[in-house]
Amino acid sequence: MRETDNALAPVEEPKNASDLIVVSQLPVIEEQLIRIKSRVDATVAEVLALDVTEDTVTTIKKRRAELNKIATEFENRRKEVKKAVLTPYEKFEATYKECVIDAFKNADAELKTRIAVVEDGVKIRKQDEVAAYFKEYASSLNLDFVNFDDLNVRVTLSDSVKKLKEQVKAALDKISADLTMIATLPDADEIMAEYKHHYDAALAVTAVSNRHKAIEEERRIAEERRRAEEARAESERKAKEVLDAQKKADTSPVECVSAPIAQKPTEDGNGGEMKFTEQVELYSSTFTVYGSIEELKSIKNYLKERGIRYECE
Repeated sequence: MRETDNALAPVEEPKNASDLIVVSQLPVIEEQLIRIKSRVDATVAEVLALDVTEDTVTTIKKRRAELNKIATEFENRRKEVKKAVLTPYEKFEATYKECVIDAFKNADAELKTRIAVVEDGVKIRKQDEVAAYFKEYASSLNLDFVNFDDLNVRVTLSDSVKKLKEQVKAALDKISADLTMIATLPDADEIMAEYKHHYDAALAVTAVSNRHKAIEEERRIAEERRRAEEARAESERKAKEVLDAQKKADTSPVECVSAPIAQKPTEDGNGGEMKFTEQVELYSSTFTVYGSIEELKSIKNYLKERGIRYECE
């Protein structure tokens, strides 16, 4: 439905923002916002009630821009008022800090220092008295190797000297009992050396036990390594013996021996009388042959076929 010209009338702007928010006397701010709330609501409601159509969309955009402009003016004025209020307050706060707060803070720091001096003196006297008791009682238990700091006794203002001495006695009694127990164990000296690092008997025993297990494991590994090395060396030695034997057989010199002259009779080719061939001087050579049964038989047959004299053990 087409809107009437009256419905599209310009929006009436509320009263100027500068007049509505006035800093009349710091930090008093005169507020008139409540008075115009109904007018602002009415203006906004009027624009929101407009029907947006193709015919009115341009005018609606204009009205929206007018509303945003009014809102921006109010927001800018709010910022100006905030600055006007905060600037003198910040000056006031600096003066306040200098004239009031700093004086109290300085007094508090001075009193804190004086109190600390007194309380530290009390704690020092307590610690000296408790340390003297520690030295005397430790000597009676033959625990001269223990230091007061080893007990981790914390001296405070709230703890009485009597209570602190009881803590010292309990700690030294425990150490004495631990030493008696450790003396009955194997490797007592080693456990005792470990114990003196932390004064924890269970931890010392465990540490020494674990260390021995680790050493034994290293010995086992070293022994296995030694045996493996010996086995490897023995295997290499045997292999070398076989190789040396083969090389010796291959490179042994031919031994020349005296032998009777062998004469081989042959025919003359015409069926005539037998003749003897040229005299042949024989030599001997000794060597060892390695091979399978079939290979050795094959060599033996070869010698027979060639008519070569041989000896076989």
